[in-house]
Amino acid sequence: MSKVVELGNKLKSIEKIKQSAEAMQVVAVAQLKKAQAGQRAAARYKESYDNLAAKVGLELKPLASVPEPTIMVYVFASERGFCGSFNQGLAAAVETFVHGKKVAGKAPRLVVQGKKGSELFHDNEVSSASPLALAEAGATLYASGEAQAVYLCYNEFKSMLVQQPVCRQILPFIAKAGKSGQTLIEPSLKSARNFVTINYLKAVFYDAFMQARLGEVSARLLTMRGATESAKELLAELRIKFNKARQSMITVELSEIVSSFEILNEGVG
Repeated sequence: MSKVVELGNKLKSIEKIKQSAEAMQVVAVAQLKKAQAGQRAAARYKESYDNLAAKVGLELKPLASVPEPTIMVYVFASERGFCGSFNQGLAAAVETFVHGKKVAGKAPRLVVQGKKGSELFHDNEVSSASPLALAEAGATLYASGEAQAVYLCYNEFKSMLVQQPVCRQILPFIAKAGKSGQTLIEPSLKSARNFVTINYLKAVFYDAFMQARLGEVSARLLTMRGATESAKELLAELRIKFNKARQSMITVELSEIVSSFEILNEGVG
């Protein structure tokens, strides 16, 4: 009897887990469509600014330099959990990157954006600021000379199945060759550069942020899909065990009833 009760409780628990995983899977599908649209828009926006940056010849130079070779490293981790090894892979890549910079004599300063993912980055600054605000902060630190370079670390979105951790230098940057053709700039090239520079950095940060968010949702969807399938398989196995245990219990009870009748009949006889 106790085994039947135990298996019954396990069945109820696994069923609840399956229902939760299915619900989170539905939510992730809805979020995925929104994230895909946002990421595509961010990519097109960045591509336009890549071309514009090349045309105006962007170059952000620091006003001064500090003795300590500090570099800023902005990390876009996940905002929520249940996304498999999404954060673990990024944390490992960032650790390798930071170690390499320290060996090279640099002093990395990490700023992690992402409530859940930040738990893996101990003793580092955690920020809830938007990617646009982080871009402005990074540009200010670089322009003032407080940071020799600015890097972005995030999971680059390749496909639903693949998100590759990368650490890329954002400042100082070298603009790629732009499309051919003449461009009329008013009122002056200097003013255009100042305006384009900060907006270009914002576009780069936002594109990386949206890739990270799309990768997070994709990883969560796949994780919940896997959890649902695992729960279904486990439920099937438990039901077989549960039915066998019930049949065994019924058999024992019937045997006891038959034995009782036989004893009663012998007593009457």
